[in-house]
Amino acid sequence: MISFPVLKERVYDKTAYEFSLIEKGNDGSSIGIRLNLWKAGILTIENSPFKGTGNNIHPAIKKLMDEGKIYKNNFYFTLIHFHNQYIDIAVKWGVQSLIILLLFLLVPLFTLNKEDDFTKISFYSLTSIFMIAGLTDPPLINKQLFILFLTLLAIVYGKNKIK
Repeated sequence: MISFPVLKERVYDKTAYEFSLIEKGNDGSSIGIRLNLWKAGILTIENSPFKGTGNNIHPAIKKLMDEGKIYKNNFYFTLIHFHNQYIDIAVKWGVQSLIILLLFLLVPLFTLNKEDDFTKISFYSLTSIFMIAGLTDPPLINKQLFILFLTLLAIVYGKNKIK
């Protein structure tokens, strides 16, 4: 509650301002760039749904900029991902890789029926955090977070086998 004015100023007011810029046609704000990256990612997926581009995403972005499909900004060429885990994986490695990721995240949620409530809630919470964080950043491309997730998954499944 003490930091509510700070949060309101930094999150709500700034977001509202950036959306007003987008409405006026200025896509150069943080949110505008992110929305353009998502749009570029979706258009790239449509062009190569199964093969993907690999980590070489910049030619696809340049082509979309040249065609006028996304806002021109040289900032795109410093990026290594699309600021969305799901779009990023589908662009780089194809839709089949996105399906594998979703199965990797969702299957454990449906197979933990023998676990105690604390374990289930902990794992559901962790998976939810990764899935929600994946909407604005790709957390699972970070090796340490990926290893943490795999380790916790192994512990939960290990407990399940012992029972």
